[in-house]
Amino acid sequence: MGAVKDSLLLATLLLSVVLSVQAKFIVEHGSLKITNPVEVKGDYDIALANFGLPMYGADLRGVLHYPSGYALACSDANHPSGFPEDYKFNRIPGYSTIFLLDRGRCRFTEKVINAEKAGADAVLICDNVDEQLITMDAGDDMSTLKYVNNISIPAALLTESDCAKFKTQLYSSRTVVGVIDWADALPHPDARVEWEFWTDSNNGCGDKCDSSCRSCRISTFTPSSLRLVGTRCSSRTT
Repeated sequence: MGAVKDSLLLATLLLSVVLSVQAKFIVEHGSLKITNPVEVKGDYDIALANFGLPMYGADLRGVLHYPSGYALACSDANHPSGFPEDYKFNRIPGYSTIFLLDRGRCRFTEKVINAEKAGADAVLICDNVDEQLITMDAGDDMSTLKYVNNISIPAALLTESDCAKFKTQLYSSRTVVGVIDWADALPHPDARVEWEFWTDSNNGCGDKCDSSCRSCRISTFTPSSLRLVGTRCSSRTT
């Protein structure tokens, strides 16, 4: 009887540890501030992608563009780059162009690289599930790495409900102007420069981790403290 009680106690403790680890998901957030039109004016939360080039400490002012008919931005036999070769859209002088894409059918990385080739300065992907924001991640397979290594624009995820508001305005031919802000993504509690380095002990991490390690080797600095946090990221690749 004592052995059974001990086994049940051990099982309970293990379950508690697993649930505790699973609950500690980290999603890196940024901000999207819509300045026009007044119907959707305000601040919106976005989840930064785990690929691309976020503009940490800066912001990007742009006009939202929804490529109707090509919003999935997935490569296929008719459009190997997700868009027609002669795809055109109206640029507004003095503003970047932020593509608003739909989630689904292909990987996030494929959508973003296709949008970049089509002329996007940044990409916001609309979730197709009513859920909390997650981190868009890149897969470790070779077909995904060929996209990741060539992405040079920032990308982030928007909630399904927020995207619906913007699409309503865009369908009505309204100009939606927004500012993507990465300032809050960096820790800056005391006006000093803060620096984060994230790496992975997984040997299958590939080019992404190799690049990070090369960056670490060429950097010279004296850390004043080291903090190890063993939490998982809530992420998806599609």
